[in-house]
Amino acid sequence: MKKVLKRLAGIILLLLGLFTLMFPEWLVIPLLLVGYLEGPNANSPFPEAHARAVKTFVDSQGFGYGRFRRSGYWMEHSVRLEGNLFRPTNVNLIGLTPEEGDRYFEGRMPKKAELTTAKTRKLSEDEAAAVAQIRAGTAPWVRLPAAWETFVGPPREYSYDTVHIIAPITADKSCLECHKVKQGSLLGAFDYEMMPLGKAADEN
Repeated sequence: MKKVLKRLAGIILLLLGLFTLMFPEWLVIPLLLVGYLEGPNANSPFPEAHARAVKTFVDSQGFGYGRFRRSGYWMEHSVRLEGNLFRPTNVNLIGLTPEEGDRYFEGRMPKKAELTTAKTRKLSEDEAAAVAQIRAGTAPWVRLPAAWETFVGPPREYSYDTVHIIAPITADKSCLECHKVKQGSLLGAFDYEMMPLGKAADEN
């Protein structure tokens, strides 16, 4: 009987492993059930989604992409902006601190311990212009010209326009422990990479 149960358990584990390789998305279900992840927010107005992202950044002490996706944190399936729907595909960090100056963190959002070693670059002309508008208070966020992106991977390769939205991160009380600035000062920005999904249903 024990041999039969062991063999059955082995078969189940093998099938589960194959199923996970084919459909890794199913792993979200147990994570949802135990409360590790919240369900994705859908069709959120962009200001609301951005406010949630900033709160996530502050509550998680700011850094590390994995922490950005945990329970209670930012998880947007789609956002509404200017009458259209967009799917966020990535969130990049722009540092605008007085200590380090303006810098764009390349790749995934760095962990706090990696800030001094993380790869950065100078802001592009469009990014610098967007930051200047935000600093001047002439725009709450800035939409950059769309860029043509190509995704290579299973199940196929496809291309789409990527919209970039630069939106500010301002200092709250917890930020003042490390940054010698006034509350409300501009410390950084998120560069949201978003895929257009079409017209928002409630705007038709």
